Amino acid sequence: MEHVRVNSAADAWRIAARFFPTDYIKNEESSKRAGYPIYETTSTDEQFSGFHISDLNTRLELNMGNDTVTIWIEDAKENAPTPEWGIEPEKTKKVKNVIKGYMSRCDIEQLTVIEDDDDSVIFSGNIEKFLHPCDTMQDEAKRIKEAAVKRVLEFNEEKLFIFI
Repeated sequence: MEHVRVNSAADAWRIAARFFPTDYIKNEESSKRAGYPIYETTSTDEQFSGFHISDLNTRLELNMGNDTVTIWIEDAKENAPTPEWGIEPEKTKKVKNVIKGYMSRCDIEQLTVIEDDDDSVIFSGNIEKFLHPCDTMQDEAKRIKEAAVKRVLEFNEEKLFIFI
């Protein structure tokens, strides 16, 4: 079972589309019985039989045979680094402070920084290499650390995706 945390329902559905192997459609009858929306695979292939997504408001549960992925939808404001984490509130939008906040509560190993406007990855790798770059990357790492954060995705408390 995998767990992913995101800051919005839109991000949750984007992640769901990456994990779920088929197209899906809302099953009105199952949704009515369950009391929440259920989306079932549109595939007629037997290997995808029973695959479905449950929209439980605070999370999406992707049930894919023996695999389940839970995508938790967390309020970005509620989960932003707070002063008790030792971070000043006005600094929470900088990459370096977002990293500090997440590292104080998760065992982040991998970091991917994405320039949202260009849809381009500007760093992907071990977080320690980002925090302590080689001499040739010092200036670029400093620029990224000071950049404003647009949104953040965390995956299994090990990987952090920061959009700037």
